[in-house]
Amino acid sequence: MHFGQENTFKASYVMDKSAIIQMLSEYDKTMIQKYQNIIKNETLIIKNDPQLQDLDFINILKVQVIELYSCINTIPKLESKNIKQLKIQDCDIYRLNELQLENLEFLEIYNYNRQYSKTLTQEIAKFLRLRELRLYGCIVDMSPISQKSNNLTKLFLRSCEIRTTTALRPLVNLEELCLDTNDGVDITSLQYLTTLKKLYLKQCGLINLDALRPLNMLEELNIQENKIVYIQPLLELTQLSKLDARYNNISDSKIIEQHSNFKKSNFILSRISQPTKTELQVANILKSINSPINSLKYLSKQAQNSIYIQIAFKKIITENLQKQNDNHSQFIARVMALIYQVNKSEADQ
Repeated sequence: MHFGQENTFKASYVMDKSAIIQMLSEYDKTMIQKYQNIIKNETLIIKNDPQLQDLDFINILKVQVIELYSCINTIPKLESKNIKQLKIQDCDIYRLNELQLENLEFLEIYNYNRQYSKTLTQEIAKFLRLRELRLYGCIVDMSPISQKSNNLTKLFLRSCEIRTTTALRPLVNLEELCLDTNDGVDITSLQYLTTLKKLYLKQCGLINLDALRPLNMLEELNIQENKIVYIQPLLELTQLSKLDARYNNISDSKIIEQHSNFKKSNFILSRISQPTKTELQVANILKSINSPINSLKYLSKQAQNSIYIQIAFKKIITENLQKQNDNHSQFIARVMALIYQVNKSEADQ
């Protein structure tokens, strides 16, 4: 879940277990024994069940939330007016067209089978009441959804190999958008999404922010780990109250002090404009040593043993010596960005 956020839908009705058993008494006793202990707050969570072939019993239970984890190859046929939320993670599925969920409002899919991902958005587009869509690690074409999903207010497309935002232009009601880790994405068309309030563009390879100038309703922006040099366009975002721009190459960080909300807002630029004592020590060591190995004491033991990291440090030192216009703070930012990425990669393993 992005930034520790949780879904907004909360069940208010807790089903009594004995009532469930009675309702299913004439159905499949196997299903009763299998699922009676995992239904809570109108939520059914099924994990590691590759044999699951039938979801008809869900209608009897009046379940509103379904979560499927590493369990099926094909989504069983299901028609329900009760289900409002569906989460699918690490299921080697290849189609959603068997789902008739006319009141579905929230859909989250992790790691969809890439072989069939071209048809994924066409199948999602039929969920006309969808308000929030979260896709992680899915290669998608957003055009089918954008043309039909007028109710969509939250869209997360993380690590989906998005290259352009043109298909997002029709989403005029979008308030929250995440395009994290879509390296090289062209954000030009974001200028048309003027209803955006929250925007996440972490690790997108961005160089400039000109496309964000018209987003005068934007309140929260995350542009961590990009290649941004100038943040002057952000001065036009008068509603901006939360900004995270760490690990960039920003040269005009002082200009953010001119923002109308500067004194009462949470603008995080400290990793660039105000290096810590430790960061200064790292930078000074890196500039003075002949071998990058000595500097690795600031990393974890696992990272210290990585030949790749040693080569990366040597490369950044060489580049720094060759660039006379590379000032001290820029060099620190580049070094610390590398350290951050190394430690983050290790933590994710």
